[in-house]
Amino acid sequence: MKRRKQLIVAPVWAREIEVEEQGDMLLVTGRGHLSGPLEGWDASASDISPLDLLARFTRYARRQRTKKPGATEAGVYQFADAIDDKKRLTFVQEFGPVWGDVRSARDEENGELTLTVAQDQRRLQREQKVFAAAVELLGQVNRNAKADLEVIVVAMAQIAPPPQLPRLPRHFPPIEAHDWNEHHLDDLQTMDYMLVGFYAMIAISLLIQPEVPEHEKRATVIRYAHLALCEVFNSHPPQLTPVDGGAIELPRDSQNGIREALYFKLRLDYLAERTIGTCLNCNNHFPVLKRGARACSEACRRALRNQKYWSRHSKAINQNRRKQKRT
Repeated sequence: MKRRKQLIVAPVWAREIEVEEQGDMLLVTGRGHLSGPLEGWDASASDISPLDLLARFTRYARRQRTKKPGATEAGVYQFADAIDDKKRLTFVQEFGPVWGDVRSARDEENGELTLTVAQDQRRLQREQKVFAAAVELLGQVNRNAKADLEVIVVAMAQIAPPPQLPRLPRHFPPIEAHDWNEHHLDDLQTMDYMLVGFYAMIAISLLIQPEVPEHEKRATVIRYAHLALCEVFNSHPPQLTPVDGGAIELPRDSQNGIREALYFKLRLDYLAERTIGTCLNCNNHFPVLKRGARACSEACRRALRNQKYWSRHSKAINQNRRKQKRT
């Protein structure tokens, strides 16, 4: 008898997601939430893929290629690029809340849950800002000698503003210090990353000292960038799941949202020392899986090829068009 393939699946937040805007709050209802990983599914079964969150990010991007230019294969990096309310709303409608308060959880007869989560839009904006800064930080540390030190310290300061700052030169990007005694909603996640703010303060102070050699600045700032990333990832630890006498790591499942899965995928790219690129067509972030990649998706690669062809042959094409009009 042929042995069935086994697959461990990290469930999506829910099978069906509805979002209702209520002022500054998104009320997110998800039907079909599955708590914890599922073991023993046939890998060829058609009903597995809708359950796999990490695979679903990629499949969503591929599906979008036919709908609009600039669709991305970047997966979780779609959240890093969700820089306005409309993009963040679209992200939540597709994947669920990033992190909110569970208003209700109802057991269904098939063992699944129907959840309602209140996603505060200010917190969603803060979550996006922090995640985007972590992506920027990851992209810079993997550039090594080409890393932009000022971009690194700004990214760290966006994750957790430093408690105090020296007087910055005029050319330096604007950075604000943070009063750690204030506990606003937007600062809740910042409190989880307090050390990152101190790393940013030390790195900034080092950068503005003219007597410190450039190579020493670079090595030290990049070291603090790695420390900052480790602090972020350690705040979102994965969980071990037993599989066939062994174990694998998966993101922690939560009814509150998909934040742990977002950082889990980013953590994998960090451990793989994967370069994070910026698409030359749509400016979205994407993991560089092939050396020299300049675009995040086939749609963007096609657009770049068309631009290159037009820049080379536009004169001849226009001449032919004028000839055809005269005839």
